Amino acid sequence: MGRDEFESVENSFATKDNLQKYESDLLLEMKNAGIKNLTVRDSYISSTGNCGGIAGYVHGDSLMGTGISKCAFTGVIVSSGDNAGGIVGCVEADGEENFVTIEQCYSLGSISSEGNNAGGIAGLLHADSGDVKIAQCFSAAEISASADNAGGIAGCCKVTDGDSSVFNSYFSGSAAGGNDESVGGITGVLECANGEGVVNVLYCVALESSAPTLTGMILADRMSVKSVKTATADEMKTEEVFESYDFDAVWDFDNSSDYDFPVLLAVELAEYSHKEDSSL
Repeated sequence: MGRDEFESVENSFATKDNLQKYESDLLLEMKNAGIKNLTVRDSYISSTGNCGGIAGYVHGDSLMGTGISKCAFTGVIVSSGDNAGGIVGCVEADGEENFVTIEQCYSLGSISSEGNNAGGIAGLLHADSGDVKIAQCFSAAEISASADNAGGIAGCCKVTDGDSSVFNSYFSGSAAGGNDESVGGITGVLECANGEGVVNVLYCVALESSAPTLTGMILADRMSVKSVKTATADEMKTEEVFESYDFDAVWDFDNSSDYDFPVLLAVELAEYSHKEDSSL
């Protein structure tokens, strides 16, 4: 798959039983490619695992890197297995100096996993031997994981030898799961496998009522967590609570909409009509 740019997909419905069979399908699996300026609106997407609003599974093992930028999803995402994410179900990077970046993206609606790992941007963020990063993203979705790991931005943030980072992102929805200890406003769990990688969660904000904790369960001994905080709804209507956020080039408040919190200048805020099921 080459590097392509897209504008908008609307009123779509997708359901597949086996994601691995559809390696060339943009919305199912992506490897060493890029997606930019794609909005999927008022849509229902379901699968048996690795279910995402833009891509189900993203894998980076090239020095070129893999990137998703300036994308949005509004609608319902349901994984009957593990890994459901508003933008990507599962993100992995292999190989020293290889990387995957998701930046300036958002999700609205409902995201659920009947297994583990549900997140507003990614269900599973895994840095095996490469680096993975979510930066300058937000979610206002309802997140749920029937088993473990529900997070406002990432359900599970895991490292082996690479670094896994969530930076400059916020959550204003709600998160719930089968295990309250692994439910967080930013991440559901921070996890380190044997290796040298580091988990980084930096300059993130979650609505104070969104989840029981900020970063969920801590299974990491190599991590950097800095300026990660909760805020009231009134506080999130002001720039002051969003430390290090660029309100000149990246973020702004949209006074013409009913959404009170910061929006991305590069991605239009889509209206969303909540749908409980696959009826469009």
